[in-house]
Amino acid sequence: MPVDSRLAEILRTVAELDANHPLELTQELQALGIDSLKLIDVVMSVEREFGTELDEDALVRARTVGELWQEIEGASA
Repeated sequence: MPVDSRLAEILRTVAELDANHPLELTQELQALGIDSLKLIDVVMSVEREFGTELDEDALVRARTVGELWQEIEGASA
């Protein structure tokens, strides 16, 4: 399953990756250069883009792109 295009755009922007940089659901956020400070930027952007609010535990639970996507889907449900 491909990464949602909106999430991919957020991750590429925050991690300062090339627009064509491939993203996989199994990739670790840290491997993309997203540390704890950048993760806060990701969460704020996700909340704005998806119109949802992620709880603080989502920051701890989400270690991969796919886990972050699951948190977004769970918060949107």
